[in-house]
Amino acid sequence: MGLVRKTLELFKDIDSGTEDKTESHTPATGPFTITFIEAQAAFDINVAVIVKFDGTPVWLTKGSSIRTKPIELVGDNTKKVELVLDANDLPSGSVYIGGHVKIEQEV
Repeated sequence: MGLVRKTLELFKDIDSGTEDKTESHTPATGPFTITFIEAQAAFDINVAVIVKFDGTPVWLTKGSSIRTKPIELVGDNTKKVELVLDANDLPSGSVYIGGHVKIEQEV
């Protein structure tokens, strides 16, 4: 068995009414841990950085935030962890937001 480490990272300018979830990881079957999350979301109630697992948010910020407390989840080789930059509710313009997620799994 070995330890698999994966990093999701995306910082970019996002247009209003859009989201970017191009950074994702599909964990193998079994338990895994999100060990670290850091994100910057422009301190705007219309903008968020979200970490989702199987489409369900497990963490989000609408400002600047760091999480070092582990999040324990169970993968099945099909469900994805996604780093989502969300500006769907931003009325106009664009905003620079981003995040960094570290994932570990013993396989």
